[in-house]
Amino acid sequence: MYLMKLVPVLILLSANLFALHQDTVRTGWDLPVQPAIQFNDSEVETVATGVMQRDAEQIRNTSPEGKMNTTKPPLNDSDASLDVTGLWLSADKRGIIRIYEQDGKFYGRLVWLKEPEDDQGNTILDSKNPDPEKRDRPILGLQMVFGLEYSGGEWRNGEIYDPESGSTYSARLRLNGSDRMDLRGYIRLPMFGRTESWTRVGTLPDNGKIWPGFVKG
Repeated sequence: MYLMKLVPVLILLSANLFALHQDTVRTGWDLPVQPAIQFNDSEVETVATGVMQRDAEQIRNTSPEGKMNTTKPPLNDSDASLDVTGLWLSADKRGIIRIYEQDGKFYGRLVWLKEPEDDQGNTILDSKNPDPEKRDRPILGLQMVFGLEYSGGEWRNGEIYDPESGSTYSARLRLNGSDRMDLRGYIRLPMFGRTESWTRVGTLPDNGKIWPGFVKG
């Protein structure tokens, strides 16, 4: 129905364009030709450089990588907030992990659990561990983060163990300010993973349960 209504309009438009073409042929009407603008070599180089700089700026401002680098500049080695050691509350707020340094690498141990027992009052164990000999150990006190190395504003080349699934993932983390870290667990490539945000805490809560082996400092 809509196409039928457009037919008269298209016929009228075609007739007007044909009439305009005929007038152009009869009168020799055409657009005036402007003389070409001449540039010397130095001017051409200046214009080309300006265009490349403009294009590069547009790429930085519009690409995801450019936006990420603009909003989150990499931390410098001299930044005081680079201290990743201490107590960190997990994203689900059910556990606190102590990050510590040993022989130039960084590790993390679960030192506090909000709910250390299941609904039946039994101690929660590492029951999903792929190693049957480790399935009877409590998850409170487990070492969960292994072998992170600091490089270029972040910690990488480490691993993180997830007791809920029994899986171990490659890990890297970056501080987001002095009191928050973004920790990413992934398989093979960082794009195939998930990021959690942990929050720094000063002390362990009074509720829940503290790992007996925890030593302050």
